[in-house]
Amino acid sequence: MFDYFFLSLIKSRLIYTGLFVIDKKNCEDYTEEEFCKRYIPLAEQGNQEAELFIAYYYFQKFYLDFSQEDPEKETLDAEAGKRRLISEIECDSSFLNESIKWFEVAGKKGDIEALKCLEEIYSKLGESYNEINKNEGEDFITKSDNCMKRIAELGNSEYQIRIGDSYYDRDETDNAVEWYEKAAIQGEYRRILRVADFYFEKEDYKTAFKWYKVILDCLDNDTINLLVSYSNYSDVRNSISQENQKKENSGTEIPKSVLLEIFTLDSPSKFFKRIGILFSNGFGTDPDLEEAIKWLKYAAEAGDMESCNSIGIRYYIGSGVDVDETEAAKWFQKAAKAGCPEAQFNLGTYYEEMEDNTPKALFWYLRAAVQGNREALKALAYYTEFEDGMNDEIGLAKFLEEKMLSKRALPLISGGIIFNSCVHGGLYSDPKYEKQIQ
Repeated sequence: MFDYFFLSLIKSRLIYTGLFVIDKKNCEDYTEEEFCKRYIPLAEQGNQEAELFIAYYYFQKFYLDFSQEDPEKETLDAEAGKRRLISEIECDSSFLNESIKWFEVAGKKGDIEALKCLEEIYSKLGESYNEINKNEGEDFITKSDNCMKRIAELGNSEYQIRIGDSYYDRDETDNAVEWYEKAAIQGEYRRILRVADFYFEKEDYKTAFKWYKVILDCLDNDTINLLVSYSNYSDVRNSISQENQKKENSGTEIPKSVLLEIFTLDSPSKFFKRIGILFSNGFGTDPDLEEAIKWLKYAAEAGDMESCNSIGIRYYIGSGVDVDETEAAKWFQKAAKAGCPEAQFNLGTYYEEMEDNTPKALFWYLRAAVQGNREALKALAYYTEFEDGMNDEIGLAKFLEEKMLSKRALPLISGGIIFNSCVHGGLYSDPKYEKQIQ
């Protein structure tokens, strides 16, 4: 259906800017003769208010005329709406063309409201033309983009975000971040996480931490707990809706609803994990192992299994915490059950070194090896005696590729027998243990 949204939106701009009523008289109450006599001379002399009023006046005339198509409905048949809009623009003397002409006059002087209206009009025209004459439609889309860019260049942070999003959707990340950063400098933080992630991935950790810290400084325990508990982005959106209804800032620089909206674009667990990495390695900030572990735990609780494995390693070797192999095994097992190959290998190592339990160690080595973990392949190679051509790590990898990753993988693993006839000395995994973890 063809809606009147963009028409009514522009009409609302007229009302909210105070230009809809001049001299206590509505636009549509002027006769064309009165209107032309009073305002066109002023506009031709360069009076900006008059230019805008004329643009709005003609748009109001167009809007009222357009609405007569079906005044009882808010929607019009899509094709009929597009044809009507195109017929208006192709008539040089139409109200729509007169409106555009004066919006352009004001827009060239940097009037943001005029440029916003032009951007919306050109966008709708481009959409209408695209199905009939794609080249003509692209011309209007280009005009719409140019208006949007001009508004952004004039410092409007909302449009800086929109320009950034358009670049981001085209995978032009460098250009997107340039506009996101301009918006963030003005306090528009909705895309700040993309800015910080961009610099993190470029290994510019100092700049990355600067932007991450803007978020960190505004996170209280309640918000962190909310983010940790999210199972999907719909949970985030529901919380945003609730926070918007509260209409409160909670004393932070970034309103809580905006903080939550930031994380609709990416998982909170990745943010927590990267903060942990920065503190752990002293990237962009002073090293702080206690802080690192705190944020890695948040990441693990939010579902990041690499962080879960990393915490296990820290307990295993005593990095930032006292050595605690039992605690390490708990973190390894949580990540291993979730399918993290590094944790599966580490859990196998724990069973081999701490409990001298070869069947359990092999059980986890095998699962890690099936996912291509080279350390697990080496560990399995130590225990196995292969057939011809399978007497080294490469041979084992080939075996896994040809056998374990085929449809035979599931029965070979879940049946409780590791490599069946290929295992030296008849070593088997413990069927009871396998049943227990599944």
